[in-house]
Amino acid sequence: MLQPLEVTCDADFFVNCMEFFGVLNSSESQHERVLASLNRIENVDVRLLSKAEYILSNRKKVTWDVSISDILINVPWGNEIQQWNLACEIGTLLFSSKCDTGPLLTDDEEKSYILKNLLESISNSSFSMGIQFQDISDHFEVKLNDFEMKMIMPSNSEPITIFEKFNTSIKLASFIIPDESIWKQLEVYVSLSSLHAQFSPSIYGAFLGLIAYLDNLQPKSEPVCCETLDPCNVTSNGPRNPVFGCCVNVKFEKVSLLVDLANDEEDSAALIFSLQELDIWYVL
Repeated sequence: MLQPLEVTCDADFFVNCMEFFGVLNSSESQHERVLASLNRIENVDVRLLSKAEYILSNRKKVTWDVSISDILINVPWGNEIQQWNLACEIGTLLFSSKCDTGPLLTDDEEKSYILKNLLESISNSSFSMGIQFQDISDHFEVKLNDFEMKMIMPSNSEPITIFEKFNTSIKLASFIIPDESIWKQLEVYVSLSSLHAQFSPSIYGAFLGLIAYLDNLQPKSEPVCCETLDPCNVTSNGPRNPVFGCCVNVKFEKVSLLVDLANDEEDSAALIFSLQELDIWYVL
């Protein structure tokens, strides 16, 4: 449990972290090599069961229960003359693990319980039919209370509110087998009671400036000169990486958007959009 927490995201540090994690992602661990070797099994049911047995045999159960209060995240950018700052305030952030295997089980009992269900599914010819089993996914829940986003600009004396305070609940289900595309690797369910947002040309320009600023910080790779290749002579070095599948469902009870057409000037005109019971689905 942390209270309070204030973070300033330096753009240079952020880009360096992205490059560091990019290098880590380019390497392959022994765990990933073993899973890749199991891809040679053509039978889908046998392959998934083999991967599940391997993952569960090396898996340690970790339960998360994190609570952070009074969070302030600052994202500054600009130059010596003009400075912008994107500020996110969160009253409380709660992150916890969810267990859906029924009664509390030990690690060995839970592994046996999961494998038993998989074997029953295979015997019933239903394992590879695209059904998302709750037992073979990690479940988490994130709650944000009193989340608010503001923009500080050099042209305005007061911060501009982009998102007024709201509460949200986010439920995550992550499939434990990372390199199988027949099932969704990640399912996200977001629920918001109400969301009030503000938009204007100055806010739009500020976000474009932030994107351009981050883009300029990234090192520009030099073009690689190579010979023109004949497509008929190009062969694959190995199996293609599986497609990462995800499903996102966002439900709003009420959404309100105020669009300032005159860019926060006097005698400005504005458009107000209001929706109720908005349901958004995104599937990849």
